[in-house]
Amino acid sequence: MKRKNVLLFSDFEIDDFIAVIFAFFSEEINIVGIVADYGNVSREDAIRNAAYLQEVTGLNSAIS
Repeated sequence: MKRKNVLLFSDFEIDDFIAVIFAFFSEEINIVGIVADYGNVSREDAIRNAAYLQEVTGLNSAIS
């Protein structure tokens, strides 16, 4: 089965963070990158959370 390429765009609050971890281990999803933006959390928290995700998973990230 071919994996779907997905670019994740989120504020990376806890629910989004868990979704990324789930997607990271999924055999159906290929995460091509993550983009952090603020929404329910501050910009600083979103950037910090995305940086941590990048550190843990090795994924590429962009800051919006």
